[in-house]
Amino acid sequence: MDWKLILQIAGVMLGLLYLWLEYRADIRLWIVGLVMPLVHGALYYKAGLYADCSMQVYYVLAGLYGWLVWRNAPRKKPKTARNAAAAGPTDQTAGSEALAGGHNSQPDRNTTAGHSDQTACNAGPEAAQTARSAEPAAVRIGHTPLRYAAGLIAVYAAAHAGIYFLLSRFTNSTVPFWDAMTTAASIVAMWMLSRKYIEQWLVWLAVDLTTIGLYLYKGIPLTAGLYALYSALAVAGYLRWRKLAAQETTGAAK
Repeated sequence: MDWKLILQIAGVMLGLLYLWLEYRADIRLWIVGLVMPLVHGALYYKAGLYADCSMQVYYVLAGLYGWLVWRNAPRKKPKTARNAAAAGPTDQTAGSEALAGGHNSQPDRNTTAGHSDQTACNAGPEAAQTARSAEPAAVRIGHTPLRYAAGLIAVYAAAHAGIYFLLSRFTNSTVPFWDAMTTAASIVAMWMLSRKYIEQWLVWLAVDLTTIGLYLYKGIPLTAGLYALYSALAVAGYLRWRKLAAQETTGAAK
């Protein structure tokens, strides 16, 4: 039995499901993201990609963090107190689901959001506006704040250097630089995904393109093919998230 092939097939199927859920901004992506690292971790260990293997532990922890952030974040409030009062709790719930792009698997969150919106409306326009401004940035898809750029670059550089040192000193890895590079960039991209920053797609695109060559070199072509698809979907996801962010901005301005 070729376990390497079996792990590749299982990883491809989970990866496709994960990418589709991520494209839809569906909270269930984090559930798949908790299972997929187990499969990929075993595959990368057999292929000698030790940094990528160790990275799966981070993916599990990041998946738990992302789930909690998305699960506990309040829904976007209605455009105006008058529109919210006219729409009613049922319409507000539907609107929240449409905005979330597939989060409708969480009915308890939608119900809670509806009650919160109605309470704000009963308190008057000022209270509704205060509730909207108090929403955390993770609720809505948006661009990465420029003030985070230096910090994210510093985290990437430190992670790359540290992982490269460990791989070159303590393992028999034949690709320590590239393995460390994709792993460090993935750490940054996962955090950006948890905050729903649009530019996370661009970071993943860079990771995916590098990974294609890396995995072909290490003899796991099916997984390399998956990352070729990831690259295409990263472009599509970036364009879709930009459109969603623009729609939210336009709606909020009305």
